[in-house]
Amino acid sequence: GLDGSGVYNGTSELQLERMSVYFNE
Repeated sequence: GLDGSGVYNGTSELQLERMSVYFNE
């Protein structure tokens, strides 16, 4: 997935969920 800086660091369901919430806020 992408971190807060838009850097790709692999895919993980947990990470994707967190980033989804992060970007929605």
